[in-house]
Amino acid sequence: MKHLFSTLLLLFAFISISFAQPDNNKKVVLLTNGNEYTGTIISDDGREMLFETETVGKIYIKKTDVKSITNYQADDFVILDNEKVKPNPFGTRYAFTTNALPIKKKENYYMINLWGPECHFAVADNFNLGVMTTWIGSPFAIAAKYSFQTKNPKLNFSIGEIAGNGGYIDPFSLISLSFGNVTFGDRDRNITLGIGYGYFDFNQRESVPGTYYNTYSVPRRDKPATTGLLGSFAANFRVNDRVSFIFDSMFGNISTGGTTELYTYDYLLSTYTTIVTPREAKTPIVIIMPAFRVSQGPGRAVQLCLAGISSKNNTIPIPFVTWYRTL
Repeated sequence: MKHLFSTLLLLFAFISISFAQPDNNKKVVLLTNGNEYTGTIISDDGREMLFETETVGKIYIKKTDVKSITNYQADDFVILDNEKVKPNPFGTRYAFTTNALPIKKKENYYMINLWGPECHFAVADNFNLGVMTTWIGSPFAIAAKYSFQTKNPKLNFSIGEIAGNGGYIDPFSLISLSFGNVTFGDRDRNITLGIGYGYFDFNQRESVPGTYYNTYSVPRRDKPATTGLLGSFAANFRVNDRVSFIFDSMFGNISTGGTTELYTYDYLLSTYTTIVTPREAKTPIVIIMPAFRVSQGPGRAVQLCLAGISSKNNTIPIPFVTWYRTL
């Protein structure tokens, strides 16, 4: 009986240890071409290994094509259409706007656009700060966003601000965009509705409306800032492990103001007349930004966007490319 009790005690301890330890037999193999496989190493002769994947079965992989081999961690994957895929590190960002999904501390990333870089730092859970500028360092802006989580993980709210100036070229100008968002969904598939108020003062001057019989005596004044309410609708649909469809937009009716000068010449009197009239107080504007985002491996993605700006029956296409990287 004593020996039986000892044997059962050792067996129980062995089973407990076995269940307590993680299964490190399952590996995640990342190749130099960006492909990633999860499975088990069957054999390894130093030059190539036989790897049994969870998706395509057994494959031979040359060791020279392997970038890294790590232990499988369940938290490193999410379920997308009943398949395990890597989490989307850039799921809180569209082409330009952001959504209200919560972020975790140290989920930092940067973006490289054709016109300049952006860096965003998650300084605390649900709160991030960013820096936005051009390649010449002007204008310069700071962005901040705070997310509010609800009991429903697929319903989130956020408030934010983008504030800056013209940089060293025009340090006394002011750029401000205050916004609020509501997002439905998760990082892989979501839609966002947003509303904001823009205030843009570039220290410009304009002529005072009126009729003047001497072109050199037209009085000048400070041009009012461009202001107005702006709305946005955005969506992110992750098609598979590598490709996502992004839709972003901004629209509103802003007060651009300004004046128009008309010059006339009287040949009999040999005099010039200047007529200054105000422009339309409000200008409708719509910006559409559809894009495709393709993962280039862990923490790396490239986005192709064909944006278009429409105002007063004029449409200007603006294609651009953005590179995303985690920090």
